[in-house]
Amino acid sequence: MKSKKLDHLLPFCLSLSLIIGIVIGYHFPWFWIFLTMALLSFSLIVIFYKKNNFFLSDVFITLFFIFLGALWVIPSIKQDINSFSRKEAQFQLKVISLPQEGANRNIFYAKIKKINNVLFNKKIKVMDYTYGMEYLYSYQAQGKISKRKYAGRDFYTLWVKKDAEVKELPIPFRDRFARKTTDHFLSVFKNNLTEQGYRFMASVFLGRREVLGEEKQMLTNAGVAHLLALSGLHLGLISLIVFFILRLFYLPFRKCLIISLLFLLLYTFLTGMAWSTLRAALMYSFLAAGFFMKRRVNLLNSLGLAGLCTLLMNPLALFEVGFQLSYVAVFALIVWFKIFPVKALLNRFLNYAQSLFFCSLCVTIFLTPLISQYFGRIYILSVFYNLVLIPFFALLLTTGFLLIIFSALGFIAQSIGGILSLGIAGFVSLSRLFGSFRLSYFEYRFSSYMVWGYYFLLAAVLISIRWYMKTKRMAVECPVES
Repeated sequence: MKSKKLDHLLPFCLSLSLIIGIVIGYHFPWFWIFLTMALLSFSLIVIFYKKNNFFLSDVFITLFFIFLGALWVIPSIKQDINSFSRKEAQFQLKVISLPQEGANRNIFYAKIKKINNVLFNKKIKVMDYTYGMEYLYSYQAQGKISKRKYAGRDFYTLWVKKDAEVKELPIPFRDRFARKTTDHFLSVFKNNLTEQGYRFMASVFLGRREVLGEEKQMLTNAGVAHLLALSGLHLGLISLIVFFILRLFYLPFRKCLIISLLFLLLYTFLTGMAWSTLRAALMYSFLAAGFFMKRRVNLLNSLGLAGLCTLLMNPLALFEVGFQLSYVAVFALIVWFKIFPVKALLNRFLNYAQSLFFCSLCVTIFLTPLISQYFGRIYILSVFYNLVLIPFFALLLTTGFLLIIFSALGFIAQSIGGILSLGIAGFVSLSRLFGSFRLSYFEYRFSSYMVWGYYFLLAAVLISIRWYMKTKRMAVECPVES
C-alpha cells in the first residue's frame, strides 16, 4: 500500500524528522543507542520495500532520519567551549564582520575553528586590543574566553590582549575574492553616498550590520528590523532585478534563469552565507531545478530540502535565532496561503497592498512568540508599517543595485548616489516616526512553555479552520438530496 500523503511531502517530512532527531540527540547524547536504532530502521526499510509495503517503508524512513539527526548532532555538542572559559588558549579564527573601533580595541565577530587544536565551529564576539586583525582574514591568536547569560542564552567573548601573539594564516582564494569584491562595493557606497547612506547600504546590501548606528534602533522600534537581515526578500528582489536586466538584452528565458541563479549563489557567498540567505538561495535553486526538469515543485518540499541541506552542514544551526525566524516565516507564508487563498483584485495597486498586508499579518502571527522570547518585545503596528516601508525599502535596494552597475560612470553614479542618499534619509526618518508611536510595541517576554503552548493552539486553530472550509466546500459541491 502506497502512502500518497507521506510520499507527496516526503522531503518536508524528512526534514521534520531530522529536526526532531537533532533536538533529541542534543538533550540525550546516547550515541550507541541511536546508532543501533538507525541500523535497525535501515534494515526494516529494505525489508518492507522489497515486500512492496511502501507505507511501512516510508514510516521507517522517517524514523531513520530521526535517529540520523540524533547521531548527526552528538559530535557537535561534544565541543564544549565552556571547558576553555577564562583560560589562556590558542585560537584559530576567521574574522567575519568589519572590525569597529572601540575604546582601545577593535570589536568584531569571528568564527572559531580551533581551540588548542580541538575543532570548533562557533561564532563569537572578539575584543582585539592588538588592532591587527582584518575582515575575512584568518589568524592564530592567544586569548581568553568569557561567558555571560542573557534571556536564557549563552554569549561568548574572546579577549585578545595588546601584547598577544597574533599570526596571520594563509587566505584561500575564495576569501581573497570575497574580500576584494566586498571592498569594491563598500568603496562604491563610500564614494557616492552620505555617511548615513553608506552605513545603510553596507548593512542591507552586504549584511554588514555592525556599521549601523542609531538607524538600527529606529528600525527595531518600528518592528521592521528584519529589513536589515539579509533574507528571502533581499535575494528575491536582487534575482528579479538581474533576471529582468538580462531579459532586456533578449536572452532566452532559461539562460536568464541560470545566470540569475549563479549570481544569487555568488551573492549568498559574498554576504557570508547567513542562514536566511542560504535558505533562500537553496529554495531558489530547487525551484529552478524543478523548472528545468519540467516538474511542478511543492514549496513545502523545497523548504524541507533547504532545511535538510543546511542542517546536514551544521546541525547546531537549528538552535540559532536567525535559522528559526527565517524558516518559520517561510513555513508560515506557505501554510497560510494554502488555508486562506487571497482572491486577486482588479486594481493592481490594491492587489499588491492586499498581498503585502496578509503576508505581513501571517508572519507577525507566527513569529510573535519567538521574537518575544528572544528580544522581549511584542509588536502591534508593524503589520501596517510594512505596507509603507517594504515597498520603500525595495525601491532603495533597486536603486543601490543600479548604483553598483553604473559605478564606473562618475556623473551618473554621483546622481544615483544623491537620489539614493536622499531616499535613505527619508526612510530612516519615517522609521523614526513610526517607532516613536506609543502603541508600536510593548515589552514582554514569552517563556519556553508559553511559546510551545502558543504554537499548539495556533496549529489547532488552523487545522480546525482548514477542516471546516474543506467540509463546507464538499457540502457545496455535493449537496445532499432532500
